[in-house]
Amino acid sequence: MITNLDFVKCLYSALLKREPDLAIDEYVRLLDSDLLSPHDLLMYFSQLDEVYERATPSNRSRAIALLYADRGPVLGDPYTWQLNERALVFYHFPKTGGISLSNFLAENFHPLQIPGLGGMESGNKFSRYFAGHYVDWGEYKSQVPLGSITITCLRNPSARLRSLYAFLPAIHESIEGRFFDAAMLAASKDYLGFFCSKKPSVVNAVNNVYVRSLSGYLATESGDPLLARPDEALDVAMERLEGFQMIYLLEEVKASGGSLPSRVMSVLEQYFGRAMDPCLPNLNKTPNSGLSQEIPSAIIESNTFLDNILYDRIASANGLKIRAC
Repeated sequence: MITNLDFVKCLYSALLKREPDLAIDEYVRLLDSDLLSPHDLLMYFSQLDEVYERATPSNRSRAIALLYADRGPVLGDPYTWQLNERALVFYHFPKTGGISLSNFLAENFHPLQIPGLGGMESGNKFSRYFAGHYVDWGEYKSQVPLGSITITCLRNPSARLRSLYAFLPAIHESIEGRFFDAAMLAASKDYLGFFCSKKPSVVNAVNNVYVRSLSGYLATESGDPLLARPDEALDVAMERLEGFQMIYLLEEVKASGGSLPSRVMSVLEQYFGRAMDPCLPNLNKTPNSGLSQEIPSAIIESNTFLDNILYDRIASANGLKIRAC
């Protein structure tokens, strides 16, 4: 077991590639007094501009893996380090099979490269994989690096919305944030309240989610810009969606027995620099309330009319012939 002094000397040698300066005494004191953890100090050193000027990406990853190996077997294992300078971003729309894809992609990165794991926060220099239910385009753009490789998945909007309504009651006791109000209504089996609510938080979680999220036309207490300018919102959403490097439909994956389309795999294999298994494990293995109450098609259509247009355009652009759910 190396001492705290040895650990700090290793940081200077492996990352800064120079002899320690006077600050080493303070670093050791903080470690000895448990005011700073080795992990925190490692993260601090790893993000210094001096490190990025002196060390190549491969040297940085090997140094960090070596230094941290004695502190934790998972974070010290270098085999999942992805050295591509561009980040990979998964824009995850709820109930599109996204958890399976997110887990599939995350396995190809070191935990320290994924915000939220290994003490990492969004925007960290090491972050190479971002995934989330982005509320709107502004939130998405503020959290991911410029020049990222972007991927998303769409699902037949009617099927997606019915699945969301059946899914939320199963997790309503633990859910919080943007889906809380919608989950409470779904759990109460008040489908009219769920699908016809005027409450902004419910509208944004239920109504034309693809177009709202991509365009940023979210309902507020003062009004609903999407309903006021639907054609404009749709044009903005379509333009932004066409900027993604990879778009696929959940129906494609299901029709092929759980395998990602070849056009998606070609981009991923180029990004990771190796052949990959296209099969998504545990697709749609998520809890379901078993809610079977039939929802009138007119109500579903009123909440998906713009999403249906966007979905059909993407399917047509890719030359896909997918049976509607």
